Amino acid sequence: MKFTTIFCAITAVVCASSVLAEPTTTVITHGLSLSSKGTWVQTMAQAVRDNGIAGGSVYRYDGATGAWRYLPTISDGSTETVALIFNWVDESDGVSAGANWGYAQAASDALVSALRDARYLDGAGPTDLATDRTLHLIGHSRGAVVMSEAAKRLVLGGITVDQLTTLDPHPVNGITEGCLGVADDDWNDTDPQRWSRADGCAEVTFADNYFRFDGFGCDPNGQLVTGVFNTHLVDVLGDGAFIDNDILGSCVLEHTKVHAFYHGTVDLGASSDGEGCDIENSWYSTTGEPGCSSRACQGFFYSSLGGGASMRPPMGAGVEPIPANVLCNSGFDQGSHAGWSFHGGGGPGSINASGFLRLDSGGASRTHNRFHLPVNADSIELLHRINSASPDDELVVSITHLATGMPTELDRFTLGSVGIGFSPRSIAMPTLAAGAYTLTASIDDGGTGIESQVDLDDIGITTFAIGCEECPTDLNNDGVTDTADLGLLIGSFGTSEPLADINSDGIVDTADLGALIGEFGSLCGV
Repeated sequence: MKFTTIFCAITAVVCASSVLAEPTTTVITHGLSLSSKGTWVQTMAQAVRDNGIAGGSVYRYDGATGAWRYLPTISDGSTETVALIFNWVDESDGVSAGANWGYAQAASDALVSALRDARYLDGAGPTDLATDRTLHLIGHSRGAVVMSEAAKRLVLGGITVDQLTTLDPHPVNGITEGCLGVADDDWNDTDPQRWSRADGCAEVTFADNYFRFDGFGCDPNGQLVTGVFNTHLVDVLGDGAFIDNDILGSCVLEHTKVHAFYHGTVDLGASSDGEGCDIENSWYSTTGEPGCSSRACQGFFYSSLGGGASMRPPMGAGVEPIPANVLCNSGFDQGSHAGWSFHGGGGPGSINASGFLRLDSGGASRTHNRFHLPVNADSIELLHRINSASPDDELVVSITHLATGMPTELDRFTLGSVGIGFSPRSIAMPTLAAGAYTLTASIDDGGTGIESQVDLDDIGITTFAIGCEECPTDLNNDGVTDTADLGLLIGSFGTSEPLADINSDGIVDTADLGALIGEFGSLCGV
């Protein structure tokens, strides 16, 4: 039985229409993990999909390609409801080289690129899993940071995130305590936030946080998130003041019980989270909507699929997201490999502990992780220092569009003379389609062998300000009116398709075509 049906049956609340205004995308991710993570996340994703009114599909992220893998055994092919499993286990628990600064942020870059320019290993799905879809991001532990950072990037791009749910958020930012080997380390994780643009363009509409904090044992503490709907579960889950681990229970860590608690509100009949953690009905007796002491009026209830979005508690003030460099860790802070490893990044180029990238015969290239290139990309910036020169060697900076596999050269210059200190370069970005890309810096030896050595720092892509005004000719909402929009209009020509009916006269015809051609090449909000 669907969630909304059960809730309506046991309460006097008048339920909303059974038809959602737009399709939904729910993304779920794990926290710090020492091994492959999948069972509880996939079980929750399936439960989310089962709440869909018109069916739905579940996909798992493939870190090697950045594409989504269709899971046919728990899907029906419909994309009205999409549940996504985002796996970042490889870097979630640390790396073998370099400080662990910024890995959650780099993972969020990869996630946003996979949402906004979606590709599939098998099966098919929407080309954009964020735009014009009700978007719900769910993250547990350190994964709450990934989801918050992804929400920040989406809001900066003019996309509203309907809901951000954090489950016992545990940023590793130098202020946490525990016994996982990370207690005194600072991995530069940021605290989760509810993001809201001051211009009213986009925001995280609703943010809810479920956490417990007791300060004892090897059970990672969660934390309160300012300005959102917080539910403290320290007493609800049976946490003790002295011994906080349930060593005789099915779920040893209360930290794990938090995502099991939420799972019980997604699947009202679940007795387990799918990974051996029992879900107890007693957890739900003191939380939830007034007058209701069951699973049906809390947690997932507040989501668009849960049927209780109209009853969401009020939010505090949102936090203004500050635009940042398109490339994560452009300055190689403290020698971190974040942004330059995993998710399509890496290579033999050496990231120096002092905070720069060195290319030479021992390692002639390095690639940045997948990221979303916005339509308002303005210039490519970098600092370079030539330590050993060769007139035959050239530094090349290129960007590769993942959907087409086509590289575009952004900059090339000869490494012909040794310099003193770092020198800046700024090159205007060519006109490129918005989408998922990687960026590579390499030495081209012209076939004569590499004899030079160059250090790079502060490699970045800058953007210019862009607003969020409605652009009816930008049919695919990628920020520019171009051939993609023309193709959508031609495909709908002669129909009443609302998306392509620019003048809203009930028919897609030459008037709409003329309007689109008149705005061809224009950017939204500029």
